[in-house]
Amino acid sequence: MNKEIQKARVTKGQCASCGQQLYRWKPEEHLAVIGILTGKVTSDANGRKIRKVPLTIPNLVEKGKCLKCAGSMSVVADAQLKKDVDVEPVSKAPIEVSGGITYDGPFNAKGERHGFGKMTWANGDVYEGNIKNNLRNGKGTMVFAAHPGDKSTGKYDGYWKSDMMHGKGSRKYTNGDKYEGEFFLGKRQGEGRFTYANGDVFWGCFEDNDIHGFGRYYYASGQRYEGDFFHGKRCGVGKLQGKDGRIEIFQYVGNERVGTGIRWSNDRSTAWLISANSNESTSGRTEEQISTLDAAKRVHDIEQAVERAKLEKSNA
Repeated sequence: MNKEIQKARVTKGQCASCGQQLYRWKPEEHLAVIGILTGKVTSDANGRKIRKVPLTIPNLVEKGKCLKCAGSMSVVADAQLKKDVDVEPVSKAPIEVSGGITYDGPFNAKGERHGFGKMTWANGDVYEGNIKNNLRNGKGTMVFAAHPGDKSTGKYDGYWKSDMMHGKGSRKYTNGDKYEGEFFLGKRQGEGRFTYANGDVFWGCFEDNDIHGFGRYYYASGQRYEGDFFHGKRCGVGKLQGKDGRIEIFQYVGNERVGTGIRWSNDRSTAWLISANSNESTSGRTEEQISTLDAAKRVHDIEQAVERAKLEKSNA
């Protein structure tokens, strides 16, 4: 380690090896000759007398002695530096800090986990990344241990705020589901893509962990739904496309079709008026064949009905 760095740390009252704060400086109102001779009283950059007061921080510092560094480099740092002897860094082992968490990384002057570090929980979860004042903040990766019944370990790779997933990130769940997109204070919120373990894929908007807003849902069976969602349920104008290419357009309320809808052939040359109870496999009972122009007008009517429903709800 650079000797100048070590000297600077000691001057600041820190451990020469790891930089952990060991002392604080207290203004000395009375001139104490003994204190000056013993090195406990010195002068700051402005010439004011200050006294070195040893800190005690649970599990980190004990009366000015660094507990993280075996042999406590800081205990002998002053004497070693006075003799112009290089202080060799001492290897540090991870320490248990609180709540069964084992930590390997730097600390700030308050004894808080601070900087790039690694935390391991008793249940096997592991976090490695940026930490600020004991909390996960900034870029980091969390691996969630697998438990009985889980398909695999879970993982989050992305940004954090105040110990919560926040910002862009990707999350792999222990059941096999995957999410890539935006998080807000620990929850899926904003735009993202969710891939289910069964092969279904949703691409669109999320709110409070739910599918919410406009999106496209691709079923592993080959069907595709495009439209609005309200907290996980189809709500608004929705278009369902079958495996054969035919599409059906309906108004949805609480995941259910309402009124009548329009079915288009796969080449969009033929249209039918169909009832809400027609089977979603696009093979339900066809009620009436209509012209494509009439079908387009009826789709417009469905859209207007949805807009009126939204307005009524907002005014309620």
